[in-house]
Amino acid sequence: GSGADIGSTSDAFNFTSQPWSGDGAIIARVKTQQSTDPWAKAGVMFRESMASNSTYAMVLLTPANGSHLQARTITGGGTADMAGPVVAATYWLKLVRNGSTFSASTSSNGVNYVQVGTTTITMASNVFVGFAVCSHASNALSTAVFDNVTVTTPPVITSQPASVAAVPGGGAAFSVLGAGLPPLGYQWQTNGVAVAGATNATLNIAQVQVADFAPYTVVLSNPGGSVLSAVANLTLAVSPAIGSPGFASGACTFSFPTELGPAYLVEYRYSLDDPSWLVLTNVPGTGAQVTITDNDPANPAKFYQVRVQ
Repeated sequence: GSGADIGSTSDAFNFTSQPWSGDGAIIARVKTQQSTDPWAKAGVMFRESMASNSTYAMVLLTPANGSHLQARTITGGGTADMAGPVVAATYWLKLVRNGSTFSASTSSNGVNYVQVGTTTITMASNVFVGFAVCSHASNALSTAVFDNVTVTTPPVITSQPASVAAVPGGGAAFSVLGAGLPPLGYQWQTNGVAVAGATNATLNIAQVQVADFAPYTVVLSNPGGSVLSAVANLTLAVSPAIGSPGFASGACTFSFPTELGPAYLVEYRYSLDDPSWLVLTNVPGTGAQVTITDNDPANPAKFYQVRVQ
């Protein structure tokens, strides 16, 4: 542990820490806290250095004055305090770093958290993370017991959503794969606005409307923070051009390009005067060229069309 001042001459505390780099979160339950003073402190902290005047952010419990977010936003500066829910041990604390933003929350069960507040601190990437305990009483030691400790990073996107094409009235789907400490949360967005109810790894659009042709992103989150995906666009599918057909031994072969997303319905007629088109095959769009072979020696003359669905 290392002693350092956190805002008043009586607030020297023990800080047990480990080095940390980048974004992430520390989560812990304060199981018990000794009441050496109504303002005794026990909490979790991100700290730029072990110097007594270092910048830091800390979410803490007190025996009689509830939870607080405490921070020194400038090296050598004063300490700012933000009061949170009036709770005491046994209680959960969570402190998340996302760039220069530090968010503090409390929870009674380690699942549902209530935010105490946020603060902005410019810290180096390499910092210290750990537990801080303060008696708030001169020449007195204070004891706190922490358990259910997790130090974690934000999730990682292992497969970005891909751009797809569709036609009005057709279907479209985006998907993303992520890894990290569960539970993983998902929120799809279009033009930066959350899509209502789109909180799964896959976003399905059952009947595409004109307004749906837009850029999409998804925010992945977990207890360690959040990450924004790359942009995936939903575009209007282009009608494919059928390449020059070839004929051999009663078989007709032709090809056409596809886009990722829509399905391609290949149809034929024996005569343009026939009342309807007949289905030859239905192929999914992959973004690659598709080759179709129709082997029908008894009917060598046909008309073909490809419809995008």
